[in-house]
Amino acid sequence: MNTAIVSAATPEALTAVQNFAREVAVADRLSTTFRFTSASSDLDSKSLLDLQRVATFLTSAEIGARQVMAIGFSDDVGRFDLNERLALLRATSVRDALVAATGGTALAEQISISAYGPLAPVGCNDTQKGRKSNRRVKVWLK
Repeated sequence: MNTAIVSAATPEALTAVQNFAREVAVADRLSTTFRFTSASSDLDSKSLLDLQRVATFLTSAEIGARQVMAIGFSDDVGRFDLNERLALLRATSVRDALVAATGGTALAEQISISAYGPLAPVGCNDTQKGRKSNRRVKVWLK
């Protein structure tokens, strides 16, 4: 979260980071990270393998009626507004894939999506490896 605060270069970006912090403050993050190639909202091959496992977990009795949040992120290459839109497309892609994997509308009603583009990097955007780490969707449970 500290990296996100430091990387927020405008008052709007700082507000977005604060919104992100509020959104996940009382949520539990799943360990699985869904990743994407540059400029794409298509899940990478590892993410496709993880999909069914996560879908099964989210529909288990252990989760019950908890709310699920799919939050998308991007690297910082390109315009902020386009990265934010791409991150939202990524979160949508994960939600749709999870719903399709379970075949259930109940899960569709439990999953909300949001996106913060490049505002919460987990890797250094100055390197290819870091940018790859930042192109992701994380899932939280409320």
